[in-house]
Amino acid sequence: MDYITVIGIGVSLILACAGAFFTYRCWKLWKHTNITSLGLWVTKDRSFLTNNFKLIIVIGALSGLHVLFELWERFVILSTPFIRNIFYLFYFLNLVSIMIVFLMLAVAWYKMLSKVNTWDKRWLRADNK
Repeated sequence: MDYITVIGIGVSLILACAGAFFTYRCWKLWKHTNITSLGLWVTKDRSFLTNNFKLIIVIGALSGLHVLFELWERFVILSTPFIRNIFYLFYFLNLVSIMIVFLMLAVAWYKMLSKVNTWDKRWLRADNK
């Protein structure tokens, strides 16, 4: 493996682990969230829906581009080392960008669920007896 592959896979794994952590936290918060209050917050803050929609569209587009890179790699022989390195640079930049957008989506949901839910903050209150 060359340095582009190692860096691309390493950064993608770190971002995927961070995204998985926030996704797990969202799942835990979701189990204790009142769906009515979540609906009120989402309708009050329309920018969340807009950003959520945009991030999902970007993830879909980048995933489609990643599939095209996979097909290109499978069916086209990359002849020179220079072209192969450029191809892998774009291939792993695309993978890293998918992980960044996934992390942004998970953090946006975590922030929204943290606003709505008080379950995660119950240990911080001093009047909790």
